[in-house]
Amino acid sequence: MIFQVIIRHKNSILYIFIGKIIIRKFLKKVIGYTSGENETISIPFLADYDEYAEHTATRALRKSGELDYEPRFYFMDYNTNLGIVISNLIFEECEGVKELKDELKIDKIRNFQIIIQTNSPAAPKFPVEGEKGVVLTEDLKKWRNNLINAATCYDYDEKLNKYTLDFYFNDVTKEAMSFFFQSAYNLYTALYKFELLNNLMIDKSVRKNIEKDRKERRLINKMPTIPNKDKVLHYSELKLKLKNGQFVDYLSLSDGEHQYFNIFGSIIMVNQDNSLFLLDEPETHFNPKWRRLFISHLRLLTKSRKQDLFLTSHSPFIV
Repeated sequence: MIFQVIIRHKNSILYIFIGKIIIRKFLKKVIGYTSGENETISIPFLADYDEYAEHTATRALRKSGELDYEPRFYFMDYNTNLGIVISNLIFEECEGVKELKDELKIDKIRNFQIIIQTNSPAAPKFPVEGEKGVVLTEDLKKWRNNLINAATCYDYDEKLNKYTLDFYFNDVTKEAMSFFFQSAYNLYTALYKFELLNNLMIDKSVRKNIEKDRKERRLINKMPTIPNKDKVLHYSELKLKLKNGQFVDYLSLSDGEHQYFNIFGSIIMVNQDNSLFLLDEPETHFNPKWRRLFISHLRLLTKSRKQDLFLTSHSPFIV
């Protein structure tokens, strides 16, 4: 593709280039969020889910010599929120996490559970010797082993090739996670890659029909909902300790608190320069105070960054 790139410094133009470029060199990450059913935003991200799942399956079956790749598209909807919360609260020293915890009156994460399985009843059956159900790449096997080694304890079900990993948050768990993942972003990316494989639990013909409709911009049906019992990765039993000493289940937080953590937790994690955030009505469940201060909080988190945010809203508080 032909692009025009203009590099500016203050009021001066330092460099102009017109020609073919590799866009990923200039646009590192694209993070999308929509509080509703905005298909203009969601479709490219959901299509990327399907592509990554197929790419991983092909590589795992050794039909492709391509290396694994780090996703550039991250779609932060309600389904990804647990991974965002876990990653941020484990790496709580990261810039911005303290302010996020203070606003939500969270002291720390107490415990959580991650289930990774590849041979659920819904899993595709690939003819690979020594493998069951979904075949993981070497990269994903490494991430799974890292999670197993960092867990407080775990249980293994051989029939389902299922690991139930329990994490009780303390200094040892924190040190292990830091050793294996180094940052909230790395931990979240590992979890995100497993979550993308959940699409392989959907019948292939159904996936192909929906992918075709997306490309032709037809009225699109959603992918069928996958029950937790069939997912490659899902979370359970996430509990938090609040500032007042009370322990609560994460799901008991309000819709506004879920949304607040989703939006600002995503921004805290993805701190690479030249990242683009596409936020469609990110404040729909906020209370009036949070809506009024939304832009101020955004500016505080991103003041030293070189990133762009595109925001849509119907709220006069935001305007």
